Amino acid sequence: MVQSSLKSDKHFTLGIGLKLGILLALFGILTSGLTGYYTFNTTRDILLKKATQNMITSAQVLGERFSSMGQHVSDDALFFAQTSLVQQAADDIKDVDLLRASLADEFISLLSVHSEYFQVRLISAKKHGIELVRVDRDEDKLTIITGKHLQEKKHYSYVYKTLKLEKGKTYFSEIFINHEKGAHTGYDQPTLQVATPVIGKDGIALGLIVINVNLNQMFKVLKSDLSSQHQLYLTNQAGDYLIHPDKSRTFGFDLGLKHRVQDDFISTLDIVSKESQAVAVQGEDPDIHQKVIGGFTQVVFGEAENNRFVILGLTAPLDFILAETNILYRNGSLIVGAFSCLAIILFGVLAKIVIRPIKQLVRAVQQFTDNQKLTPIAVNSKDEIGLLAGSIGKMQAHILNQLNDLNEQNKVLNQEVFEREKIERYEKYRSYALELVAKKEPLGIILHTIVEGVELLKPKILCSILLLDKEGQHLGVGAAPSLPEFYNAAIDGIEIGVAVGSCGTAAFMKQRVIVEDIQTHLYWADYQELAQSAELRSCWSQPIFSSTGQVLGTFAIYHRAISVPTESDLDVIEQSARLASIAIEHKQIEEEINNLAFYDSLTLLPNRRLLLDRLKQTVASMAHNKKGASLLFIDLDKFKTLNDSYGHEMGDQLLKQVAQRLSASVRESDTVSRLSGDEFVVLLTNLDDKAIVTATQTEHIGKKILAALCQPYQLSLCRYTIYPSIGAISFDDTLRDTDELMKQADIAMYQAKKAGGKTLYFFDHSMQQTIMDRASLDLDLRQAIAEKDQFQLFYQAQVDSCDRVIGAEALIRWMSPTRGMVSPLDFISIAEESGLIEPIGYWVLSTACQQLVDWAQQPETSHLTLAVNLSAKQIRMPSFVDEVLALLDSTGANPTKLKLEITESILLENMEDIVEKMISLKARGVNFSIDDFGTGYSSLQYLKCLPLDQLKIDQSFVRDLAFDSNDRTIVRTIIAMATSLGLDVIAEGVETEEQLKLLKSKGCKTFQGYLFGKPVPIAEFTIALK
Repeated sequence: MVQSSLKSDKHFTLGIGLKLGILLALFGILTSGLTGYYTFNTTRDILLKKATQNMITSAQVLGERFSSMGQHVSDDALFFAQTSLVQQAADDIKDVDLLRASLADEFISLLSVHSEYFQVRLISAKKHGIELVRVDRDEDKLTIITGKHLQEKKHYSYVYKTLKLEKGKTYFSEIFINHEKGAHTGYDQPTLQVATPVIGKDGIALGLIVINVNLNQMFKVLKSDLSSQHQLYLTNQAGDYLIHPDKSRTFGFDLGLKHRVQDDFISTLDIVSKESQAVAVQGEDPDIHQKVIGGFTQVVFGEAENNRFVILGLTAPLDFILAETNILYRNGSLIVGAFSCLAIILFGVLAKIVIRPIKQLVRAVQQFTDNQKLTPIAVNSKDEIGLLAGSIGKMQAHILNQLNDLNEQNKVLNQEVFEREKIERYEKYRSYALELVAKKEPLGIILHTIVEGVELLKPKILCSILLLDKEGQHLGVGAAPSLPEFYNAAIDGIEIGVAVGSCGTAAFMKQRVIVEDIQTHLYWADYQELAQSAELRSCWSQPIFSSTGQVLGTFAIYHRAISVPTESDLDVIEQSARLASIAIEHKQIEEEINNLAFYDSLTLLPNRRLLLDRLKQTVASMAHNKKGASLLFIDLDKFKTLNDSYGHEMGDQLLKQVAQRLSASVRESDTVSRLSGDEFVVLLTNLDDKAIVTATQTEHIGKKILAALCQPYQLSLCRYTIYPSIGAISFDDTLRDTDELMKQADIAMYQAKKAGGKTLYFFDHSMQQTIMDRASLDLDLRQAIAEKDQFQLFYQAQVDSCDRVIGAEALIRWMSPTRGMVSPLDFISIAEESGLIEPIGYWVLSTACQQLVDWAQQPETSHLTLAVNLSAKQIRMPSFVDEVLALLDSTGANPTKLKLEITESILLENMEDIVEKMISLKARGVNFSIDDFGTGYSSLQYLKCLPLDQLKIDQSFVRDLAFDSNDRTIVRTIIAMATSLGLDVIAEGVETEEQLKLLKSKGCKTFQGYLFGKPVPIAEFTIALK
């Protein structure tokens, strides 16, 4: 019975239903286990990622809060620095003590509002950085520090670093423990110093505003919203802890210790090295001996790229983060365990029968999934599992074939899509670059766009565009955003030539240069170390040609590895170079047209057209901005002398230097213009809205220009000094006529010139009336010269020590039919400025020579000499000597009776020419006298050089001779000097017997003045002689 039963069991075959039930039970167990495991791990990973990101986000939120706190401090400092009260208090002006007291009150108000501020100061840029105004928080009191308690701070880095900043920029210090003397409440506390420069109206730093912040309150705010499970970290940009759960590790650097975040959380090194702005961290907290995760972020103070930053981070225990996952894991494990136990009990007996073919199927499917290779399935049963095994084998082969075909198609499709997208992006950038050219955007932006487009097309390359200078000798960086800054700085301005890298060689040889390996190529022999430092290994450079074939620059592609260009690469280089050529040529043409229309070709300054346009804009804008403005009209005195003496090339050199000095003397917002010849105009804008302040600012700039232009000029042929006359007019929105403004500035300049030049004059309306009167006088004077009968010579006697008349001085008078007799003092200066002095001087000389001829015909007057005054312009005429000699010949006058009087000022310019002319006339017997001797530069040097016969003592020394010992000493010295040099002396302005007696006692032998007769017409002079 037993044997029969065993035999029956041996031939017993399980049906597919039973097998399927067993398989489902086992599959359920397996699926439940795998699902639970997968769910746990997936949930855990998701939760970890989400928690890490939340920690980073929370750190960034706290960082924004901390940064905004610093920004509020910066805003307060900037607000005070830009107020007129601070700027005036920083300067040494009138009532500065009152201003500083007012500023101290403002500081107290600020400290009252912000309890975290413990000190506010205004520090001077001068006097070793002395504190001008300082208010301290001393516990609950606010104290104004004065007198000797104010300290010098210029040796502190925050002072001299802040003074170097531009207006509107802020300096943030490192966070430190304050040990600075006088810190009061902030002493020995974590401190942040925020400072900004106080810039004056002339752009020079007057001082700085400094706010010291006690960070304990900020630290409390940061910690206030954190749960007990979260830990807060704060470090400086070097990684030193400022906040740490273990307080003994904070501010260790203050004690010479290094407790740094990168030593505890190595991934934060990316923030310290500025390679990343935020990182996730994992590690073990040594205090609680638990694994923790967290997020750290960079917190920047201010908007500048290189501003100070700190690192803020949050961490939490890993168990705290994964608490929910652990609960899910425990519950799932219990369920899977219970189900597994039940399945094992129910189907344990049948497992051996079913498990073998199922394992084979699973192993085959798994191997196919992992390796995508066909694996033989050794299942020989005839039931459904056997059929399934065969079907799986066939399905694997079919799937594998389809996968292979699909992978090949995907590769081709992905490559086509990638190439098409690159081309489309490049075409987009190319079209955008051409659009920028059409919109006349700056060349730098256009070139940057071209380079960016190519680098986007080929991500592994770095591109540059270098521009050739106007001389065609040096390359400058036009656009190279991806190359290191030190590399760009090293090649900027490099001279082109063979073996000057790829670009220098390409520009010089005017052909493409392909260098596949920089480290072995001769063209890079002198620059291999530089390229290696920049991690550059290959460089292909294409010259950028203009439409006329001139080299404009180079377009280059760099690789960090040895690289050989493809046809596609060469095509990209050529297209990019052509695109750059279009942009560069278009910008050159645009600049050339603009320069021709609006700029002076010699000095490159704005011309009259551009000046008037900017003047109109200034006048129009003044209606709403309420700012003051001024015009400075500048004329170079005696510039024509330079042109006549040395040629126009020297004049052009001087004008260029004048333009450079003018531009250097004003602000960038001002306009320096050349009108014509030696006339320049400076338009000063954005001045103070108060008229008196505007005038003061204008005077300051005008004097600065005056000092700059009076310095000697080094020309190619000589060193030359020339002085300007400057007319100024300040105006507001009440005066809108630009032509009238120019006219009034010109009038003021004319008045400065009249005052002797080398000075600055402001316009007023009485001056305008004077100019109109002078214009009328000039018109009448021209009429008088044309008619020739309105002028008359008056004669004043010159006598010897025996009161005998030995000669006379001829003095011109203008007998105007409308004005009456006009004194020479009223019209000679106008005649000199307008050039009318030449025909007048000729008339005087001609009339004087004729008078000498008339006197020579009478025995009683034949001994008389006649003195004639010469003007500076008259004697500087190239034809002066020939005209005088021609008059002597045509009239027959005795040249020894003619005495020409010159003033000392004539000798200040081109003395060699004057001496040469005097020698020529002296050779014919003409005598020379120095008029008004002693009032000018009275130099023994020129007295030795000049062929003089006589010195004339000026009447200013004679007038007070009787009771001024200084005048007596001067007269005695002049007479002694003349005697030692063998010269005669004549004193003019002698009006009293006492003056005559004193002059005779000093050795003077010839006299002229009202004591002997006033100037009279020739008829009266002749009667007086008899």
